[in-house]
Amino acid sequence: MNPYIREWSSTNTGTGYYADDLTNPDFFIEASIATIKSEKILTFIVRTIKPGPGGTVIRGKVKGSEFFEAMWEHFVAMGTTIDVIQGEWSDRVIFNFGKLTANLDAFNRALLIHSTREDAASNGTPTGRYAKKKLYTKVHFAKAEPPSQTGTGPYTDVVVQFRRP
Repeated sequence: MNPYIREWSSTNTGTGYYADDLTNPDFFIEASIATIKSEKILTFIVRTIKPGPGGTVIRGKVKGSEFFEAMWEHFVAMGTTIDVIQGEWSDRVIFNFGKLTANLDAFNRALLIHSTREDAASNGTPTGRYAKKKLYTKVHFAKAEPPSQTGTGPYTDVVVQFRRP
């Protein structure tokens, strides 16, 4: 595990997880698992970059994939079942963190080169690649707005679910 990941044991349970970057707590992962219609659905927010002065970008010492792996290992160690990895991608402002649009931006770019929305979500986004690595390859869109006649976006609000086949 990346030595800069600081896990907050008081908040980490079988259904919740929080860790931040030891060098800068502005960079973090926060995850929860909810049971909906008997399915255990994992949702999470990861922040690894933020705007800096003069249009620069400030990056943390922990990559998004490293935060994801630490979270995943936590849930495995807790014996938690995960049926669905859910991505909620939007251009809305999230709390006081601004817009966290890495997945949405990647998805809209991927739509231009992949043959389907499902392929773009699975292969063209960080969350899709994390899910695919864990063998969650069945893709379902619960929401994709605004509606697109061609399916090529651009989208501003997407909820996508990754399941094991």
